[in-house]
Amino acid sequence: MSCKCKTESCMNGFLWGLVGGAVLGMLFAPQDGEKSRELVKQKLDELKIEADKRLKELEVYKSKLPGFKSDVEEHVTKAKQRVKEEIQTAKDALELHLAEKQQG
Repeated sequence: MSCKCKTESCMNGFLWGLVGGAVLGMLFAPQDGEKSRELVKQKLDELKIEADKRLKELEVYKSKLPGFKSDVEEHVTKAKQRVKEEIQTAKDALELHLAEKQQG
């Protein structure tokens, strides 16, 4: 399944779904309220730390995107030029071969 939205909003949706699932799971667990609330708080703290960590990773990747894009564009431009040169070389070789064939 692919996501057609921005990566950050997908990550936010995923994290909120994870938090909601964890909270509901603990609330319906067969424990007393005090222990359930403590588990919910502990899990939310853990999820917040993990979410902060993931957001920092996303920021690192986000900062690298402009450079990556220009590198890809440069490689594509060079590849296009090489293809044009190879096509021209093939055309020249074919024309030479045909000219030799007509003479011989």
